[in-house]
Amino acid sequence: MQRKALVWIIAILLFFAGVSQAGKHQRYVVREGDTLWTISQRFYGSPLYWYFVWESNKDKVKNPHWIYPGEVLLIPPREEVLGKPAVKMKKPGKPLFTWQMQVFVPYITRHLPKEYGYVSKEAFDPEKTLYSKWDYFNVRLVDGAVNVDDTLLVYRVLDRDFRHPLTDRWQGYLVKNLAVAKVVKVKGGMALAQVLVNSESVMEGDVVTVFRMPEPIYKLNYDVGSVQAKVITFEEGKTQPLLGDIALVDAGGLQPGDVLFVYQRPWNKVIAELVVLKSTDIASTCYINKLNRGFEIGADVASKALLEMR
Repeated sequence: MQRKALVWIIAILLFFAGVSQAGKHQRYVVREGDTLWTISQRFYGSPLYWYFVWESNKDKVKNPHWIYPGEVLLIPPREEVLGKPAVKMKKPGKPLFTWQMQVFVPYITRHLPKEYGYVSKEAFDPEKTLYSKWDYFNVRLVDGAVNVDDTLLVYRVLDRDFRHPLTDRWQGYLVKNLAVAKVVKVKGGMALAQVLVNSESVMEGDVVTVFRMPEPIYKLNYDVGSVQAKVITFEEGKTQPLLGDIALVDAGGLQPGDVLFVYQRPWNKVIAELVVLKSTDIASTCYINKLNRGFEIGADVASKALLEMR
């Protein structure tokens, strides 16, 4: 009799434990190839509930089309979600550029991102000196606390004395973002991180800061105020860019998606269309969206509004 009562007590406890667990958000680590649609299908049996997954993670998932392997998502309880009208939800719109195209680009700034640490020579794997996707590396922490599951951005200062090619004045620091990594362990003044996505190999001395997903570009903005600028460099030291290459111009304070034009004096003939991917206080990094013919460092750049005034 006592044994039967004990079994019932255990069963009741397990039942309430299950209800308690079901009433909480689950943690899910994004895998290669995942989308909010496929995650919704996995947990709710239909992709149409993707919106509720996004709604629970809007603090870190700025755009529903942009999630990456290793990111930790909170999954709302099944019984809570299935009672909502999924039929009204549509598939999330796709940005014009991937988040990688907006993040892994060179840029010029006079204010470097806060340094949380740097890639340490105390290697996780002594035989490795270069780190790429899924590799682990040690971070020597310098300023600011990091926690397990924090997402980090690894960058490299390519030139601390980047000078304007026409005036020879100091323009700022030339910086390149290299990788996004996740903290897996923290102990004392060291952190162990794993590369989730990278454009180039990470190496000793590269700097680590907090990663923030950029605002996605859904449409191009041609109604930019009066802007006059010059092309000051190209990615990877090129002298003649191609369609789809990156050009940097000496006009800051713009927004992702703003459109500028490379033009030829004195007829204001448009040579190329540039789309701003990233802008700092002093310069903007642009994607060459259209190209009628080649142009060089020093080429004239202006907004549509300025060209129409002439």
